[in-house]
Amino acid sequence: MKQVNEKARESLEATEMANNAALLDEEQGQNSQISTRIPSSQIVIERDPINNEEFDYQQNLIEQRDQEITNIERGITELNEIFKDLGSVVQQQGVLVDNIEANIYTTSDNTQMASNELRKAMRYQKRTSRWRVYLLVVLLVMLFFIFLIMKI
Repeated sequence: MKQVNEKARESLEATEMANNAALLDEEQGQNSQISTRIPSSQIVIERDPINNEEFDYQQNLIEQRDQEITNIERGITELNEIFKDLGSVVQQQGVLVDNIEANIYTTSDNTQMASNELRKAMRYQKRTSRWRVYLLVVLLVMLFFIFLIMKI
């Protein structure tokens, strides 16, 4: 893009030089067309002279395009920085997501182990309840026999 701007500026300067030469030629009563000769084995370019308004207009267009290209370049640079920042944020969040995933798996494992422990506790409680009932029955039978023996 900058090369295009440079070429446009060079073209504008060449046009300005041609325009100045055309004005001099017109003042001297010469032809309205100019042949600009570039040293020895170069190209010959014929141009019609342009007036100052056209020249100013072309110069303003080139300046505006240069400013627009500079703004676009600045915007692309800012966009590049935004994407770099976004990449680092995504990377940091990736680490956080990995930690969250590890915590979820750990919680799942701990929940399964707690469920197993609760089942064991229920089995022990049922066994203990059975033994209490058996012990109560044995005590009642013993009391019944003791009570019978005392009555006799």
